Amino acid sequence: MISIIFKEIRFFFIKPLGYLILLFFWTANTLSLIGIDNYFNLLNDIFLDYRGLFYLNAWLLIFLIPSISIISFSNEISDGTFDLLLSKPLKSIEIILGKFFSQIIILLLAIMPTIFYAYYLNYFIHANSNIEIYSIIAGYISILLLGSNFIFLSIPTSIIFKNQLTILITNFSVCFTQYYLIYNLSSFIVDEKIHHIIISFGNKIHFERILSGLINFSDIFYFMGLNLILLIFSTHLINQLKNK
Repeated sequence: MISIIFKEIRFFFIKPLGYLILLFFWTANTLSLIGIDNYFNLLNDIFLDYRGLFYLNAWLLIFLIPSISIISFSNEISDGTFDLLLSKPLKSIEIILGKFFSQIIILLLAIMPTIFYAYYLNYFIHANSNIEIYSIIAGYISILLLGSNFIFLSIPTSIIFKNQLTILITNFSVCFTQYYLIYNLSSFIVDEKIHHIIISFGNKIHFERILSGLINFSDIFYFMGLNLILLIFSTHLINQLKNK
């Protein structure tokens, strides 16, 4: 599994597309947080509320994770190297987890520079204020859990489809539905119990609770449980490919 992780990371940075994806992510962060005047701009917030940074990155992950996924499975399947991977003495779950952890590491590399925005603003804009360290920690925990969920949501379609554009559009649609669409559709439900059930299926409500600092077992269980279900489903898909 370790060999898969290093191979995936190396493969991501070999091709120019990997650098373009990260460049888009960092540029969008910079322009939105300290450049263009918009809702997420931290310079407009006199109280220095860092939640705007994480709300912005939640939206950017809907684009980032599907883009990373097309470099993972689809390239190997289209190049024919995926059959070689299946022939190796590796369990299906090791293949899935290897690709998952490689994408988590790439995600960490993508979001790591965002911490400098907090220190930059605290030093230059609010010299007399203290950085809300607990808010920042809760924010990065929430964004990593959300990112892990997007990765597991993107893996099955990356196995099923071979066309990169199909994978990109499908994964974007799935992540968008899970984060935004379910959350907003639930607002049309009048019955409070049904509204609570429907909104709980999406990941945005769980992301927001953790982001606010209310880290409880039910939200952690949601991400871990859904990721486990998707892991089992993805492993089943790999087993089917092995048996062909």
